[in-house]
Amino acid sequence: MIALIGWIFAVFLGLLFILTVDKSLPFALVIGVILLGLVMALENKKKGQQSKSNILSEIETFGKDKAPELSQGLNDIRNIEVEVQKKKDELGRVLTGLGKSLNEDEDYNNFSNLFEATKRTEVKIQKDLEDAFLLYKKFEISSDRSIEDKIKTIVSNSLVSANEIKTKYKDLREKYSK
Repeated sequence: MIALIGWIFAVFLGLLFILTVDKSLPFALVIGVILLGLVMALENKKKGQQSKSNILSEIETFGKDKAPELSQGLNDIRNIEVEVQKKKDELGRVLTGLGKSLNEDEDYNNFSNLFEATKRTEVKIQKDLEDAFLLYKKFEISSDRSIEDKIKTIVSNSLVSANEIKTKYKDLREKYSK
């Protein structure tokens, strides 16, 4: 559709140039080709973005249907991350209000370290989910049974990472709830 509009626009501009600028047909054609190239580039970019969006949607569906533990672990980590960030921000606000140094406060540093660990774990689990999805797609294409074992290994390793963060968060919550 965009290509058709691009062609029409290019022809229109070409005719406009022919009628108004020294009757220079070659120049009008060059402008038309340049405009067409720009329109085609924009169309290709849009297709690439749609393709990436479709893949991300497929990965999400794969996680829910084929690797629910991994998908749930990723959601849990994201929820912990949001909660830790809120607590870190609130503690930082109080410390700053009291004129205290954030970097010198042990509790603030604990929240900062947990937040950073949570971010790293989220990235790792997301990558593992994408790797498992890719292996699954390869398995669908080739029906190679060894790929299924690799998927199980990825899911298992990611769950260990997610559980480590959950344990650290639980320990930190218990420490501050006493």
